[in-house]
Parts: sequence; structure tokens; C-alpha cells
Amino acid sequence: MIRTDEIAQQLNRYMAGYDCKVERKQDHSLTLLVTHLASDETLTIIGFCEEELESESSIRHMASALSKELA
Repeated sequence: MIRTDEIAQQLNRYMAGYDCKVERKQDHSLTLLVTHLASDETLTIIGFCEEELESESSIRHMASALSKELA
């Protein structure tokens, strides 16, 4: 099981201009908190399965998709 701080660290590496935090809920789902550094606005995305963010390539893919959506 990948640690939430490791996921956040990798998301931050791939998402310049954002601060990402990851929380693990009691049901083991993950919640992403993505804060735009310039505006301080935070987007909260709930309900990710651990398997969706278990490898560096899946985290890189998620970061790329989020960056495109937030641009």
C-alpha cells in the first residue's frame, strides 16, 4: 500500500503551480485536495480507489489529466 504522503509528493512533482494533499478515509478510499497556489482555491476530489494511484505511472497520468482539466 502506497503512503498518502508519497502520492502527494509525486502529484506535486508533476503539477507545477498546485499543492496536492491526499487523505485516506476509513473505507480506504482516497481524497485529493488540489490547491492552486496563486489563487489559493482548493478542489477536493473524493472516492479514488487505492489501485487508481498505486504506481508512479498512474499518478503521473492522473496529474496530467488534472492539469489539463484545471488549465
